[in-house]
This record gives sequence, C-alpha cells and structure tokens, in this order.
Amino acid sequence: MAQKVPSAIKGFKDKYPAEKAQQDWLFHKLTEVIKSFGYSSYDGPLIEPIDLYLNKSSEELVREQTFGLVDRDGRKLVLRPEMTPTLARMVAARAMELVIPLRWFNIGLRYRYEAPQKGRSREFYQIDCDLIGPDSRIADAEIISIAALLLRALGVTPQEAVVYVNSRSSMKDFFKANGISDDLQKPILTIIDRMEKQPVEISHKAILDLGVDRQVVDKILNIDPNDAPIPPDIGECLSYCKSYGVADYIEYNPRIVRGLDYYTGIVFEVKARHGLTRSLYGGGRYNNLITSYGANRDLPGVGFATSDVILLAFLQDLGKLPDFKGTSTIILAPLFENEDPAYVFGWCQDLRKEGMAVETYPEQAPLSKQLTYAQKAGIPFVLIAGEKGTQRW
Repeated sequence: MAQKVPSAIKGFKDKYPAEKAQQDWLFHKLTEVIKSFGYSSYDGPLIEPIDLYLNKSSEELVREQTFGLVDRDGRKLVLRPEMTPTLARMVAARAMELVIPLRWFNIGLRYRYEAPQKGRSREFYQIDCDLIGPDSRIADAEIISIAALLLRALGVTPQEAVVYVNSRSSMKDFFKANGISDDLQKPILTIIDRMEKQPVEISHKAILDLGVDRQVVDKILNIDPNDAPIPPDIGECLSYCKSYGVADYIEYNPRIVRGLDYYTGIVFEVKARHGLTRSLYGGGRYNNLITSYGANRDLPGVGFATSDVILLAFLQDLGKLPDFKGTSTIILAPLFENEDPAYVFGWCQDLRKEGMAVETYPEQAPLSKQLTYAQKAGIPFVLIAGEKGTQRW
C-alpha cells in the first residue's frame, strides 16, 4: 500500500512557484507605492510575550485568535497576530533616539487562529504602513491616500473598492451628547463593528442589554451615511486627500469604528463594492499606544494594515491577478548530446550579466525532450548554440 502524502495543516497553505510569483508581484506593487512616500522597511520578532497585546489589541483577538505557547521558563508567548504593538514597543524603546516623524512599513508573517475561508487563513503575510510623530490631519490624509493609491496601483477602480472613513472622536462626541457613559462606549463600539456580521436584531438587543435607552439605540443603529454631517476633522482630512487625486475612492461612513481598542481618532476600512463582504484592509489613528509601552515622549501614530490573502482573493475575483507560469526563466539553452556543454555555460553567464534569466537543461538529452520541457514550463525563448552557430526559437 502506497504511503499517504503528507499535507499542510488546516489554515496553512503551500505556495508553488506560480502562486508565489503572484504574491511577489503583489508585494512589489505595494512596496513601490509605499516607498515613493519615503517609508523605510523594518521588522520584529515572530514570537512575542502575550502581555504585549493584553489591554491593547481587541480581547477577541488575544483570547480567541492567537496561537499561544509556553516556553521552557513558563512564559506565555504568542505567534504575532498583528504588528502595531511590536511597532509601538520598538519605538518606545528608542523614543529619544529616533528621528521623528517616522515613516515605517513591514511585510511579514502573522498568525491568527480563525476559521479558514475565502480571503482568510491562519498564516498570512500582512503589510503594515505607519506614520509616527504628528497628530495632524495632514498625516491622516497621507496614510489614507496611500491606502487608496495602493488600490489604483493594483488596477482597482473606485467602482470596485471604496475607502470608508470615520472618526472615533466624533463617535465619542455622539455618545456623550446622547448620555452614554464612558464605560459603555467600548462594548457599544464592539457591537457596531460586528453589525455586518450579524442580524440587526442581535445588535439592537445587545446594546439594549447594556442599559441604553431604546431611542438612543435606534439612533446608533439607523445612522444613514448619506445624511450624516461630516465631522470637521474628517472634512479637513478629505480636503487634503483631494490633492493626492484619490477623492473618488474615499467616502465618509459613520458606521466604521474598527475593532481594535487602541484607535483614538480617524479610522478607515477598505471594502469591495461587490463580492467579498469583509474588509480588504483598514487602519486609523492611535495617539496613546506608544506612550502606554513606556515611551518618555508623546508619539501619536496613524497607520493601516492589509494581508496578501484577502488582496489576492479580491484581485482574483476581479480578474486582475496576473497569470504567472511559475518560472522566471526567459531563455532556455539546451545542451547537445555529443558536444562539450562548457561553451553553452559560458555564453549563458554572459547573458545573465546583462540581466537575463537563463537556464540550461540539467543533462545532455535529445533536443525534442528539451523543447517539450520549455513549452510546458512556459519559457518564451529557446536559444540554441553549438558548433554550427546560434539559433533562436
């Protein structure tokens, strides 16, 4: 009986060359836009102490969606589920040395113990982009505009995706005006954040159960984005976004609150106009997070994150994901059965020095076999060199 071939564990995926080429293409497109604004790449540990996330990230993320482990010294650790707390810790550690403002970005692995589905896996690459230093609408506009420009760089139009913007501070003003105490604001924001994932009746009952007046609950759940006045901070931010040429991607939406606890000001989410219901990416302002890690100076921040899994699924649905053959080879140089291959190796190396991707067949085999390989592998050119000269197919 043949041995069963092992498979990757649930929520983790092998990436064969064609899929990896699509991922590499995506990272190149995103990095190109982000670097054009002067952002520098950074990284941190893949494993962090669980305390880094407690009382900072959402309780659901920490308690239910992390991959936890205990080291030999009994310390509780997790595979990093997000990057912002690591960023905050790193900046806090050198708060007096770093030149502010900081423009940092990261592309790296994250892990979340979620139910695998389209656009979501337990292991994924996340792209984070953060601007640390000024608490200004100019900084907010830069981050939001980069988020929109990434869509454009991927060939996504305003008719296919939208950047919804709201303000946590304006939500707090709304709560205060309607007599909602500070201790109820966090659970209400959590309920609002889940509204699209559950029937409105459940959201309505959940807020009522907190002791909120029924009329106020109706106000919260029946906000019409088209009728709601735009708060001044968002209006200022959107006016700057126009100068970046991305205003057609951006809309005010008072129902966007974001689930992470550290957001304090402007928040935003990028959503598909059709198809995928979960956010493509999102972010916002976090003015107190870095200080909460012990920074001895005030360092507000604003940023966003997205994942390769959701973006690749979205682009696949739109038919905008390049179809790579799984090879980067441009030229195949066959080896003849009865000739010394050293000559071929030499001129192949000359071509490589000119920036061409060239491969030789790894054995001296019949030419027909080598040509068949080139066709199946998707290699566009075959350059044959031997005693009788050079030919190209």
